[in-house]
Amino acid sequence: MQPLTSNSAPSAVGAARRPRRVGAWGRWTVHVWTWTMGLVPAPALAVIGDPVPLPAGATTTAAPDFGRPPFDAWLDAGAYWPRRGPEKRALAAGVLRRGDGVRVLGCLPRCDHPRAMAAVEGGAVVPLRLLRPLPRPPEIARQVDDDALLRGRVIAWRAAVYDAPRTSAKRLRKERLGYLVAFVVDPAAPEGWLRRWQGGWMRARDVKLLQGSDFTGQDAPELPMAFTLHTIRAAEVDGGETAADRDALLARRRKTRKGSEERAAIDTALQAHRIERQSAFGGVRLDRGRVRLADGRRLPRWKVRVAWPRVRPARIPADALWLHIDLEEQTMVVYRGDRPLRATLVSTGKPGTSTRPGLYRALSKVRIATMSGRVPEPYVAEAVPFVIHFYQGQALHGAWWHDGFGTVRSHGCVNVPPADARWLFELAHPPLPAGWRGVLLSHGDPRPHILIEAETPRAKRRLREPAEAPDDRRCVERRTGSRLPDCPFDAFEGNAAEE
Repeated sequence: MQPLTSNSAPSAVGAARRPRRVGAWGRWTVHVWTWTMGLVPAPALAVIGDPVPLPAGATTTAAPDFGRPPFDAWLDAGAYWPRRGPEKRALAAGVLRRGDGVRVLGCLPRCDHPRAMAAVEGGAVVPLRLLRPLPRPPEIARQVDDDALLRGRVIAWRAAVYDAPRTSAKRLRKERLGYLVAFVVDPAAPEGWLRRWQGGWMRARDVKLLQGSDFTGQDAPELPMAFTLHTIRAAEVDGGETAADRDALLARRRKTRKGSEERAAIDTALQAHRIERQSAFGGVRLDRGRVRLADGRRLPRWKVRVAWPRVRPARIPADALWLHIDLEEQTMVVYRGDRPLRATLVSTGKPGTSTRPGLYRALSKVRIATMSGRVPEPYVAEAVPFVIHFYQGQALHGAWWHDGFGTVRSHGCVNVPPADARWLFELAHPPLPAGWRGVLLSHGDPRPHILIEAETPRAKRRLREPAEAPDDRRCVERRTGSRLPDCPFDAFEGNAAEE
């Protein structure tokens, strides 16, 4: 397929299928079905806060059970893709799951029509028959409260998921050892049982509950910036203003007996010279294979990750939001134009499922999602927060199941500390409409640039402009109801309610 211009996107409006005879063998005739497709511009997704005009022909008449728009409602269906127009083949604008909320501004053709389409905040339409008035039932309200979820890792070999909180109940399925699962807080749950986020019950003894990392990157970083991967002992530090005191304590320690009170007192004094794990230092430089801090101390290079400054590629506009991810250092720096906003540690794909270098544009923003795969081994991660997809199944997202940022350990995605993932998700344009699960971005939408490099070009090296990776058209312009295995969105049956 030829690449499209930045001002257009494919649409299936007016598409027709034509058979073409290619051969015949005996009684059998073979035809190849070809598609002819026209191209129309894709409407940009409306931004929250901007005035959203109602579609042509929309009215604000009173709706049964709701009243007169505008009003708030929630989706009473398994899943739905809000569309950018009332046509059945209009481009999808976002992702809604059962319980997600929308604000209805008007209806097409009118709100009391049996097949009325609700025009919702965000510039999309949803069938009014799939919506219900607030408040949500308690069990639905618990599932959409992302901040109240419990998360954990399956520690049983084949942990059963039951239909009810008792072992004699029907078994719905079994979860593998190591799967990452989520639960809702249910005050009425029996002791020893956990209610699954996506339905069912599990025994608490089959799961180890986890807490997300509290590591946070540095705002307005002074690049180059160093992050310590491990705790650095006083004996591994040299130089600095306190070098004489540190060296004297180390010399005394070598002369004391192990387990004595004197050695314990020296070890306590040495704690002040130790550098804790995940500490950050700005304005560093390399000095004979070690990292020299601004105060003169030198740290072992293998225990430190350095976020280097990166010159903005010419393809990125001067006022655009863009991210630079260094696969060698496992760091990420967020820029606005030429100004760095935040530097942090990340975890990218391990060998066999490495993260693909290139210059990308964001494809979607999803507040919370489930990820799964079979390479190199089957895995499931539920309730993955603040997901920004950029290429097929690869995305930036928060990782609540580990604290090993600065090392490779993912299946191709870029794992970001939860606090930094939330900050980036809220900063990236466009904002998520209130209540929505996610938005799907197209050429007309402002989208962050994501630059992934195997190593950061140093000042002495010739800066090469990165090759821009083409958007995966199958995923960017995915239609409602289509099912493509390589697209990075949650798998479900599509808009079956309209079929």
